[in-house]
Amino acid sequence: MLIRKPAGLEYSNVTPKQLYINRRRFLAGGTAIAGAWALPTPAGATMKLDNVVKSAYKVDEKVSSREDITTYNNYYEFGTQKEDPSHYANTLRPAPWQVQVGGLVNKPKTYDLDSVMKIAPLEERIYRAYFSEGLNIGDPAVVTRLGTEAGLDSGEVADAIKSPKYELRLKNNALAANQRGVNGVPTFFIGEYPLVGAQSPDAMRSILKRATERFDN
Repeated sequence: MLIRKPAGLEYSNVTPKQLYINRRRFLAGGTAIAGAWALPTPAGATMKLDNVVKSAYKVDEKVSSREDITTYNNYYEFGTQKEDPSHYANTLRPAPWQVQVGGLVNKPKTYDLDSVMKIAPLEERIYRAYFSEGLNIGDPAVVTRLGTEAGLDSGEVADAIKSPKYELRLKNNALAANQRGVNGVPTFFIGEYPLVGAQSPDAMRSILKRATERFDN
């Protein structure tokens, strides 16, 4: 699908200039404050902050402590409580992590984290092309150019697009998925029961109940 930018729409039609100028001043002040908090005490607590403008808005609530604002996080891999990441993040070991790529590929390989990060520019380039630049990423010429810009070999990209084996594999996977009840993304299987797309808590509980009853029997 080709996304085109609407004609005749000025930025000022979306947000008045004075509002976004004030927002930039606010962000500049916020950035300075965040940088100061990151400094070791007492520097972060005593240094003078530039570009801070007193707000016209006031609240009667108590100002949050430095401890609270620097340890309040959502990161459920470390726990469901807001303070859990600050307690358990030190247990994270980002290396050695590896991803193995195999199957229907020309170059099976095992990637470490650094190698995986080098692939990210292609994904980012495709996202930017589609959502920001309105390019047609269904056009082979566009895909080849984007792959080249991201550091891939243009010949290999073009060959992969023309090769029928990838299209056939994709069609077979789509058919197999459809036969199992997959008709949307994301899809999760609980036993043999598919949970397709966004579902209500009641629907999730119903599928969990059915799967549990089947396992028990």
